[in-house]
Amino acid sequence: MKAYAIGPDRYDVVVGEFDSPEEAGEWYKAACNVPDDEWQEYGINEHPMDKPMNFENERICTLREFVADVQEFPCIACWVED
Repeated sequence: MKAYAIGPDRYDVVVGEFDSPEEAGEWYKAACNVPDDEWQEYGINEHPMDKPMNFENERICTLREFVADVQEFPCIACWVED
């Protein structure tokens, strides 16, 4: 599994079996219906799966632990701010 932060300012974190950042971006763009003209503003960055994160200001765990019970991938697991 790989994770990518995708977005123009607030980033959605996408988790899945992606071969490249571009593949993750293509999936995200289609799943969220991002228009081509807006897509130019989006960035795609690798996101760590094993770094502790604070989810919903209550749960501190890794992204890998957070998505452990997810049944369908790829998914948008959470969001992070720049």
